[in-house]
Amino acid sequence: MAHGDEGGLPTLWGDKKISGYCSTFVRCYVPILDNRRVGKTRVNVPNLWVGNKYAAMVAASCETLIGFDGAVFNAIQGNSYWLEWFNTPTGNLLGSINTSSAISAIIVGWFFASPITNYLGRRWGMAIGAFFAVVGALLQTFSPHHNLACFIAGRVILGVAQGLVACAGPVYIGEITPAELRGTMMSFWQTNYSVGAFIAFWANYACSKHQESLGEWGWKLVVLLQFVIPALILIQLPFCPESPRWYIQHGNQLERAQDVLRSIRDTEEEVQTELLNIREAILFEQEAFSNSYWALWKDKSVRKRLILVGLINVGQQVTGQSTLAQYSSTVYKKVWSSSNTINLINAINATCAILFTLNATWTVDRFGRRFLLIVGAAGMAIAMMIVPIIGLTTPNTPTGGKTEPVGIAIVAMPFVFIFFYKPSWGAVVWIVTSEVFSMNVRTQAVGMCTQMQNIAGSIFNQFFPTFYANCGLLGFEEHGPFTSSSLIIRPVTSLLLIIYSRIKMSNILPYLRKLEASQQLIVNGKPYLIIGAELQNSSFTSTDYMNGVWPKLVARHINTVLGCVTWEMVEPTEGSFDFSVLDSMIKGARKHNLHLTLLWFGSFKNGWVKQNSRRFPRAKLRKARGEVQAGDVLSIFYPEALEADSNAFRRFITHLKEIDEGIYTVIMVQVQNEVGLLGDSRDAGPAANAKFSGSVPEEFLNFLVDDWDSLNADLRYHLNPVESKLASKNHTRSWEEVFGEGPRTDELFMAYHYAQYVDQITAVGKKIYPLPMFTNVWQPRLSPEDDTSPAIAGGGSIPGVYPSGGATSNVLDIWQRFAPNLDFIAPDIYLNDYEVTCNKYCHRNQPLFIPEQRRDAFGARCIWVAIGSCNALGVAPFGIDTVEPENCPFTMHYALLDSVSELVLEAQRKVGTSVGFYFDDIQSDRTDPAKPIIKHFGDYEITIKRSFVFGKPAAASGIVIYLEGSKFLLIGWGFEVRGRSLSPTAVFTGILKFEEKWVVNKETGELKTQRVLNGDETRSGLAAVMPSEDPDYGGYLATMIPQIPPPRTFTYHEVDSMKLLADIYFNPIQGESAEGGEKSWRPAMFYLYGGGLVEFNRKHISAYLIQACLSRNWVVIGVDYCSLPQVSGLYILDDITAAWSWVHNALPSAIPDLNIDEESQWLATVLVGANQTFYEPHKPFPQYCHTA
Repeated sequence: MAHGDEGGLPTLWGDKKISGYCSTFVRCYVPILDNRRVGKTRVNVPNLWVGNKYAAMVAASCETLIGFDGAVFNAIQGNSYWLEWFNTPTGNLLGSINTSSAISAIIVGWFFASPITNYLGRRWGMAIGAFFAVVGALLQTFSPHHNLACFIAGRVILGVAQGLVACAGPVYIGEITPAELRGTMMSFWQTNYSVGAFIAFWANYACSKHQESLGEWGWKLVVLLQFVIPALILIQLPFCPESPRWYIQHGNQLERAQDVLRSIRDTEEEVQTELLNIREAILFEQEAFSNSYWALWKDKSVRKRLILVGLINVGQQVTGQSTLAQYSSTVYKKVWSSSNTINLINAINATCAILFTLNATWTVDRFGRRFLLIVGAAGMAIAMMIVPIIGLTTPNTPTGGKTEPVGIAIVAMPFVFIFFYKPSWGAVVWIVTSEVFSMNVRTQAVGMCTQMQNIAGSIFNQFFPTFYANCGLLGFEEHGPFTSSSLIIRPVTSLLLIIYSRIKMSNILPYLRKLEASQQLIVNGKPYLIIGAELQNSSFTSTDYMNGVWPKLVARHINTVLGCVTWEMVEPTEGSFDFSVLDSMIKGARKHNLHLTLLWFGSFKNGWVKQNSRRFPRAKLRKARGEVQAGDVLSIFYPEALEADSNAFRRFITHLKEIDEGIYTVIMVQVQNEVGLLGDSRDAGPAANAKFSGSVPEEFLNFLVDDWDSLNADLRYHLNPVESKLASKNHTRSWEEVFGEGPRTDELFMAYHYAQYVDQITAVGKKIYPLPMFTNVWQPRLSPEDDTSPAIAGGGSIPGVYPSGGATSNVLDIWQRFAPNLDFIAPDIYLNDYEVTCNKYCHRNQPLFIPEQRRDAFGARCIWVAIGSCNALGVAPFGIDTVEPENCPFTMHYALLDSVSELVLEAQRKVGTSVGFYFDDIQSDRTDPAKPIIKHFGDYEITIKRSFVFGKPAAASGIVIYLEGSKFLLIGWGFEVRGRSLSPTAVFTGILKFEEKWVVNKETGELKTQRVLNGDETRSGLAAVMPSEDPDYGGYLATMIPQIPPPRTFTYHEVDSMKLLADIYFNPIQGESAEGGEKSWRPAMFYLYGGGLVEFNRKHISAYLIQACLSRNWVVIGVDYCSLPQVSGLYILDDITAAWSWVHNALPSAIPDLNIDEESQWLATVLVGANQTFYEPHKPFPQYCHTA
């Protein structure tokens, strides 16, 4: 977006990272005074996410009070005045004092924190916890002399505080911060633990320097300081917003949630997108799971996460950090005799802990959670293995300590320990805990898992004083805080292997997220675009064959493979199941980082069931002369086939869940393949005939009547003749009595029963493992001239020639109503108009997915329509595994689509912001069948057409995405885009900037400018031109055209008509009014002379003139060779002159409200050079003209 000033047209393109060819229309008369919002444009406002971070940091400061509490008890237990005040507790009593807070934290965290936080809100959970922390600190400080019970009571209350904030804080941070900041902000949670310890240890060190003068206040001041942090939290919480998720989850308070998001997100687009995502996620979780504690154990996926996350929280304590934090003062006494030295070491250690924890803020998202855990475990193990070796192999001094060099060596190792611990097992465990659970069970699960730290820590802290008193430094080696390799490497490595070999912690079950006008596939918690390929039917039956195919699929930039799983493959004989081949296919896909969509070929393709036609009857087909023959498919009108298929499908889905849940290599399942009956329009077997001659089900008729206005146009077309019969009260009519005789009635009958048959099988699988499930459809031929494919690909114009009863557009509504367990119906597109078929299968806002289509160059170009205009989940050409990557047209198209997939997915989430298209090859007679595509986006009209490169037009395809304001993104080949402002005052729209981009980060869609384009590449500022796949410059130009075009951006600008009038004088002649009064203004006609425009030193003045005139309802007349744009209201003459009679006769009929009379005086202007030459209107003109 740019605005005009004396310095020209500056642009705010700046650092806005966009991908693809993008153009921006800019209004010169709209001043951009700041970078917040002007009109409909809003760009990043940094201070908003500063507020976002502030709210998260307030929540993260809750961990400060936990860190302070752990450190303060460590610090004061070495204070002689504290020991005397409470009668010198030792052994188990000392351990009990320490663990009293942990036990209350466990109870509250497990059973009370979640209900409080869910019912009152995340902020209230933190506030109540902070209040209890203040009370507990005061109670400890002012405990009476020798009254240890009062001190313990204070620690119990502090434990209540810790249990509440440890549950509410991480959940709040996870819900208030955007995904890209979540890891960083949760790193500050652990950092603040170190901050709390830092304050406690340095305060204790300062007080210890004045121990004699302070007396018992030496420890009381340190404990009293503990109330300051929760008090500050209480002061700041009212200024922090509540979680938007909590608002929506409790009473669907959309306005409040929206207000919160607007205060912490950068753009309105981000606000609306996140609001939609929150609502859909909550809806999905409510449907899929319970929100009770029982849901933590009932659902296998949640249960597995609970166990694994609980284990890593225990693992955090197994490292020995808890006992190190609680008893380092006691341990250091074995090395140093001076309490001041010990206090100083603790303070320095706490300082280093802050610095070391900050490493997590930049490493956690760069290297990943798993990497940090592995490196941290290895580093801690080595450091702690060295400690007992030094301690046990060096002699003690006469005072019981160690020599100074030995002491320095021993003390150095805890510093190395925390260097590895803090950014790994210290911070990452909290991050993983806060982000892996779904919304409905998050607070319960986080509360329980974080308290596993306290459970493990309590066990170690309770028994360590006694064990240490008996074993001394030997405790370092086997059970102490400085755990040896046997206690570090084994449990930590085991935990890592358990967690990461079984499941990626961020994964959730793939599902379809509803959008405003469609749906998106969510895989591992993120929108996913299927860049797919369906294999030949036999390919998935051979592991050896697929070993050579997998690398070729990767080379084509495919991310999802569609392969069939046949009934006979998994159940070769009844009751005997073999999933070995399936398992090898899933492992092969995982090895090559590919996802799978499995196609269940059941009743209608293969199976041992066909060997027993008595038990599993075949469909009967009617032939000539009344003959009835057995077909090659099972009849669906007998229960045995349904029961056997359902059982096999159940076993298949159960096995799939066992081997793939949590990993989700398989993201969808197709149920059956191209359902329908070939050879006849319906089954003519005894069971089928009985149902056909019986009454039409009432639910079927009611559906057609109630949903009549919503039915697909193709279905209504066939039902129009019988519409009046549908609402009849006679409910005993047969199918032919209601719908008449003929194949269309047969098709309705078969569609109803096929839909129910497939739905019952789908329901069996959904109940076990609710992956997205669909079925596909063989498409009939709509008209012979539309068919350019081999007959084997599909076709047929009547039911039975194409599979009768399959979910074609004729009966799509019936399938959608009577197969509700199917998430969508997917068309196989080989025939007919590609875009028309795509639009038909977006009916009722179901998602579009194309599991089979042509694999040639035409098919590759078509995919951009599905992706860009119809928001398709993805596409998959059939049999692509038999074409080498270098010979496959999809290789190039998929490479480009893969690189910009994140941008495409983002555009799909915004209704009406993208258009996909293709222009097919020029016909043999050199005529161009492709019509320009005209679309309105925001305040602009864009025209997309084939680009001509020096007389050689070529095929074209791509996507245009409307970003915001006047910015557009172009992706693809061989087309150009021109824009026109829809503003009534704008008289010129041109390209301000045209940039070529390259994808920096495919995961985020970040782009970087590669080249700035101009000249011929913009048609001198009129159009943004995309290079064709095979440009021809005729040997005149040497231009490098990459095989896969990098993204480009272009910027349009507008000129206001008033600015134009300051440069060019328009002079409508005054004429007498009809009443003979004063002169009134009349419309003026302008003749735009081509040669003059070329000489005139102002580029594209014709566009200025035309739009300026049209904006004032003036008539514009030009000549053919002016190369004028084709716009409504422009009249083009075939010569420089036109007849005066035409002005009187033809023009008024074209513009009925135009007032022309004999007395009117008209001015005709011809632009020649830099001068204006005036001609009288009565000069002789030709008799013919035409309109643009």
